[in-house]
Amino acid sequence: MALERTITKQLAGEEDLLLGAGTVDQERYGGTQTITRISLLKHVEDVAALNVLDSDKFFMAMRDDNQSIYHFHAGETLSVDNDLVVAGVGGQWLKTNNRPVSTNSADLLDESAVINYEHFKALGTYVWDTTSGKPLWALGPATTDPWVDATGATIYTPV
Repeated sequence: MALERTITKQLAGEEDLLLGAGTVDQERYGGTQTITRISLLKHVEDVAALNVLDSDKFFMAMRDDNQSIYHFHAGETLSVDNDLVVAGVGGQWLKTNNRPVSTNSADLLDESAVINYEHFKALGTYVWDTTSGKPLWALGPATTDPWVDATGATIYTPV
């Protein structure tokens, strides 16, 4: 026998919702229905909360301590630095470039550095270069695409 619950908006919580990405098939009204999961941004206090956040329910999170947005990535493992990359259960949380990321010439020149990884770098992505003291923009998403200044001059080409 199926469990039936009546939920009012005053009593509903995360546990009562079908959270996550994608769809799921459920038995409803005497047949199978495809139901779209609810995608929500989860607020977390800090890095420690990201470390244990259930990525099956949440694939986006915002750290309240620095207002940075993160997306969950279950693929390639990158070096954890607790800012751009935060360890998670079954993968890693990667910072979305919603605010300028500060970096230096050594990382901008290194194609294997996190700042040149495809999740962070797209055409027009900007960073603050602490070496030159100015903003730079990516000319493309490839790890070896150059970084240019406001005049369009190439400042760094990762190798």
